Amino acid sequence: VDENIETDALKIPGMLLQPFVENALKHGLAMKEDKRKLEIDFELLQNDELLISIIDNGIGREKAQQLKLEQEKMLPHQSRGIRLVEERLTLLYPSFPLHDIIRISNITDAAGNIAGTKVLITIQTGISSI
Repeated sequence: VDENIETDALKIPGMLLQPFVENALKHGLAMKEDKRKLEIDFELLQNDELLISIIDNGIGREKAQQLKLEQEKMLPHQSRGIRLVEERLTLLYPSFPLHDIIRISNITDAAGNIAGTKVLITIQTGISSI
């Protein structure tokens, strides 16, 4: 947590991070064989914006999607967690485009190989830095 954040004054919508952290653990890191890392950072930006970063060194979104499709052949399941978060954020922040609030990207290594996933969530906090 950024040292400029007064954590007692910070309010984050409930269950905002859970689907993204669960996806990182369940789909990205669980299938990785070597050292696993999950990092969640909170940084206070200008204009009372909070940047939440969820970064993993998992197998990446494409490979995770392939494995998920194979699993769904045996055990059908429809994930709705992220879609529900997106719907909620659209209601909470109607003047902000969803693509400005949630950004998901691959992390690549020096050779261009997938080395994990990064989720960036930017929300209005209504608080200022100390």
